Amino acid sequence: MSAVEQEFLTVGQLERLTNETESCWRKRLARREIPYVRLGTNVRIRRQDFENWIEARTVRAERRS
Repeated sequence: MSAVEQEFLTVGQLERLTNETESCWRKRLARREIPYVRLGTNVRIRRQDFENWIEARTVRAERRS
């Protein structure tokens, strides 16, 4: 998929998706915890990078028999 076909998220969208503050997301970006694209002064996060970031931090439930 080309960059043109990818969906990009704003910090505001991340804030609404996760119920975390804008400053929390800006700190993560400053620490480079999640990849981002800078378009002039605007920061955008590829949806796939966000989904991969969430998946990597997901704690799986243990199966009990």
